[in-house]
Amino acid sequence: MPVRLNQPAMRQLISEHAVQLANALREKVAIGANEAEIRIETERHLGFLERAAGIKLSPQHEYTVASGRVDSVCQRVIIEYKNPNSAAKIGRTLEAPGTSIAISSSSDGPGS
Repeated sequence: MPVRLNQPAMRQLISEHAVQLANALREKVAIGANEAEIRIETERHLGFLERAAGIKLSPQHEYTVASGRVDSVCQRVIIEYKNPNSAAKIGRTLEAPGTSIAISSSSDGPGS
């Protein structure tokens, strides 16, 4: 039976895995990975987190949310993959093309 982590330990574990995922994704982007490869790498790292935390994540893929579709939903986290080398990549602002697409596909629009 998996050991249940207390909240501070879980936060620490998630923080460590987030850094590992970010580094792995940067490496994939540097070699020209496409959206599917980014998705596979993300899923792989979510599996690492599941095992380390003793939890079960149940992602649903190509999921309908509000009036649009998103790539994945994992509990209450919406995951939208965009090719990091395309014009539609997710950026640092809400106005970035990929960010705008992700927001509009997961909501009824601004202010909803």
